[in-house]
Amino acid sequence: MEKHVKNLSLLCRLGGGKLHHQYSGKSSSTYLVEDYFVEIIECFGIDPRQDDTEIHPSHFCSICRATLSRYRSDCAYAATSASTATSASTATSSTAASTATSSTAASTAASTSRYSSDCTYAATSASTAATTSVSVVESSEGETQTKFRVNAGCGVLREWLPHVDEGCETCSTVERMSKPGRPPKKKRFFGGPSSSTSSSQGIPADVAIDMAKDKFLSSTSDSFKFQRTLSADRFVAPSVTMTCNICSNIVDRPVVPPCCECLVCATCVYDHHTTSAACTQCNTKVSLSQYKSPPSLLMSVLREQLLHCDFAGSDSLTGCTALVPLNLLSDHCSSCKRPSAVCISPSTTVSEVVNASPEFLKGDTADRLLSRLVTCKAVDGRLEQWTGRRPVTWVKVPTPSVASDEASARVLRRRESALQGITDLVCGGEEGSTAQRVHSTRVMPQETRDSLLREAGVLVQRPSPGVGLAIKADLQLPWYKLRKLQRYFREYGMPLESEHTMRQHLLRELPIPLVAREVPLTAKDGVISLRPVVSFPDVIELVVHYIDMNDKAGTLVWPEGIPESEVWVKVGGDHGYKSFKLCFELANTAHPNALYNTVPFLVFCAKDTPSNLAVTLSPYTDQLKQLNGMKWKGKTIRVSLFGDYEFLMKSYGLSGASGKHPCLFCHATKDDMQQAEHAAPKAPRSLQSLNNNYKAFLANGAKLSRAKDFNNVIRPTLLPVELGDVCIPVLHLDLGIFPWLYEAMLKEAQQLDVKLARLKVDDVQSSESFAQVAQQQSRLSEALAELATLDQEISNTQQQLYFQVLRAQLGDNPEEQQTDAMMQELAEMQTHWAELHRTASKQRDEISGLQQSLSIATVECGPCASSFDDILSRHRIERQAYHSGAFVGNHVHKALQDAVINELTTAPVTVVQQLLDNPTPEELQLIGQAKQLQQRYSKLFMGYAKCRSVFSTCKTVNEQDLDLLQKHITSFMALVREDIIGRLQKTITPKLHLLEFHTVPCMRRFGVSLGLLGEQGGESIHRKFKQLRNSLENMNRDVDRMRVLVTQYLTTTLPHYNSLILPPKRRKSSIDI
Repeated sequence: MEKHVKNLSLLCRLGGGKLHHQYSGKSSSTYLVEDYFVEIIECFGIDPRQDDTEIHPSHFCSICRATLSRYRSDCAYAATSASTATSASTATSSTAASTATSSTAASTAASTSRYSSDCTYAATSASTAATTSVSVVESSEGETQTKFRVNAGCGVLREWLPHVDEGCETCSTVERMSKPGRPPKKKRFFGGPSSSTSSSQGIPADVAIDMAKDKFLSSTSDSFKFQRTLSADRFVAPSVTMTCNICSNIVDRPVVPPCCECLVCATCVYDHHTTSAACTQCNTKVSLSQYKSPPSLLMSVLREQLLHCDFAGSDSLTGCTALVPLNLLSDHCSSCKRPSAVCISPSTTVSEVVNASPEFLKGDTADRLLSRLVTCKAVDGRLEQWTGRRPVTWVKVPTPSVASDEASARVLRRRESALQGITDLVCGGEEGSTAQRVHSTRVMPQETRDSLLREAGVLVQRPSPGVGLAIKADLQLPWYKLRKLQRYFREYGMPLESEHTMRQHLLRELPIPLVAREVPLTAKDGVISLRPVVSFPDVIELVVHYIDMNDKAGTLVWPEGIPESEVWVKVGGDHGYKSFKLCFELANTAHPNALYNTVPFLVFCAKDTPSNLAVTLSPYTDQLKQLNGMKWKGKTIRVSLFGDYEFLMKSYGLSGASGKHPCLFCHATKDDMQQAEHAAPKAPRSLQSLNNNYKAFLANGAKLSRAKDFNNVIRPTLLPVELGDVCIPVLHLDLGIFPWLYEAMLKEAQQLDVKLARLKVDDVQSSESFAQVAQQQSRLSEALAELATLDQEISNTQQQLYFQVLRAQLGDNPEEQQTDAMMQELAEMQTHWAELHRTASKQRDEISGLQQSLSIATVECGPCASSFDDILSRHRIERQAYHSGAFVGNHVHKALQDAVINELTTAPVTVVQQLLDNPTPEELQLIGQAKQLQQRYSKLFMGYAKCRSVFSTCKTVNEQDLDLLQKHITSFMALVREDIIGRLQKTITPKLHLLEFHTVPCMRRFGVSLGLLGEQGGESIHRKFKQLRNSLENMNRDVDRMRVLVTQYLTTTLPHYNSLILPPKRRKSSIDI
């Protein structure tokens, strides 16, 4: 950097030239930049106040100082001239004002000329350049200001760059200047102009060449100058001496060399000398300055040569017959008159031809005259004829040899150019032609215009009717956002249907009225309040209408397994995102569990408690009974029921999965479920048995404590669908069985971690602390399960209390309404409800303490247990942060892949072997336990995956498939009882019981796998409602918001508009699962 700063001190700040120059042995003076920063800003347009000492030099040279002085004197001279012109213009009239303006311009031009000459002189004498740009600007007050901007005296204004270690421009410049001797000149051709780009004055190369050429041509004689090239055929007796020795045409501005005096054009010889300095005839070296004008005798001979007129034709009828000397040719052509024939010149009209010689129109003379007239006067294929008013334009139109549909692309482009010229002529220019084309396209019929644009590739397809509603449904847009989007479509020539038309289409597609009202419902805390309820009063009409729409759209199909004589309708419900939705789905579609096939006909914003379900589902009891077995076009409608296990238990009046009889389909008890085979066949449930049990429950006082005596039936049936038509909740089988297996494996992995810690941790206290944390984690899982059971029992007790109060008020026998026994029973139920609340509160306190203790524990999760989370994360399988770490359906499907199962079960063995490098006998025993864990749970997960591969599809099944499934289930349940129930003191859950005893009979009744009748559509509807609700937060009333939300969702379920929605393009996944 020190060398760079030293080099900066040797250069001029403005032009970058060498700062010290030697003139007659004396060193020139240097000037400090900061002393002249005002003049530098005005003259050179740069601000040196922002300079950096490590980038910019601090001084400038004396040549730039001289340039600065000339600039200041010229500015003063121009200002004086401008003030003189201004005073003269104010004192005189408009004529005087124009004179003053001319005087100002002249003075400014004189100043510019004088300044340019000074710069030229400075560049010539001192090899420097100082170019100037002068501009005269009139200010708002009328004063004329002259501004000069000049280059530096020692070169062009330079841009200074920071120093770099390699290739620094400043350091390279100093090294180049430090070399001794004069820099070599560039080699130039003898006598010719320089073709290099730069003079020191900054004049471009092409401008310098043109200036030199003009100077050479101006030195030649203008007496023999032609505006066009004359051919030798025009002359009567052409001579060789008349032609140029280079271009072989009649000479233009003739010059001769001193060596052989051959005649050449001035332009030709100048172009020739740019490449060669030799004479064109004798090859003698000659410079441009040695060429001179031809002798006077030769010039006189050239001037007297006779030639034909410019308007001479092939005969005397169509051309001029005069012979004119060369020096008089221009005068003759300007006023060509023939006594015996019409001379068609650029000023000749048709009327002059006819009036002058009417006999010429006989025969083909008129065609010949017209052809000659067009040839002479046409400009760009156009000919204007004066008529006395508006001129008539004749346009040349070539006769096509082939039609445009068979012509090549080149011919089509040529014809398009001709048509464009004719259109511009007719319409008055290019803008008029464009307006005419727009009008022609607009008045064109719609079908013709669309066909034309489609063939041209401009517009492939116009939005068809219904696309607006499809966009609204796909993008989840409310009406006001669709209006904004429609403006953009209309702006770019793709208008959608109007909002009125789209609303009318929606009413025609869905003519059934939607009712929105507020109904008193029970909240989760037991408070009754008005909540919005949106429903279709007539569900039969709605279902038949959707069947008709799918039939009309061609989406009503009969998949394998559904008889041709039946139409299957699935009805089910679920609670999610602050509302309960009761929906129906058509199984006779390509995707029966899809979201667009799930149609809600009842939505209310409250928890799906038995009391709320009893209030809202009561209008549909008789309708669903009538719909089941109804005929549609000769086909029978079959209604089935789907939903999660909790909804199904509430719909059929059972107390829940925590009762003594937790099975929905049979009377098996919890003790019966633990056995491989029931001691005696248990009778299946039916609507009749459920009704009888409920009547017996009421007859015996409706005490919740005695619900087990009546098969846990404590409420009336809400949906009149036979239990044989209820589908096993296949999705919730996965969500119940897989986490149950995973928690069992996790518990055993934690036990391995405790044993591993005792072997590897030297500190006994740390080992015991680790075991205590593992025990607390296990207790936390158990406490959460117990709390869920208590919450279910509290809900049942609360609902039963409401039913008892309602029964007491509306009893059949008025005398029994206020009996002491009933009041005592109500008091006992209330006491029991309060006791359950106290127990649940204690349970929550225990869970809170365990969670707090685990959050501040110093011992981390063991390596075996934590390895499971790493594997799940690698395969993008996540456990929810709520619902006790439950899984979602798609993640269960991923986790049951063979590769994932192998990684999960092998992880404990890998971790233990890595930590125990040189195992002792006790450590070898621990490795053996890890391998046993791997074998057990690999068989368990693989066994359930085999079962799931049969019952979770949408295919038809036969007896062979059912026997295979029963074999897989029996093998899996045997492993469960052997490896989990006996070892970990767990119990068979109701979902395992459903898998073991009711899955195969259910598939045998329907003839298809459970996936076809599953509840996936009813579960996924909550996410769609949440997205739609976020776009309607600006609405105030909840009931109006819910009505608009349901209406907007129903748009996505209409088959016609679903066919217009563009499916997403699938991207290739880079992750192998």
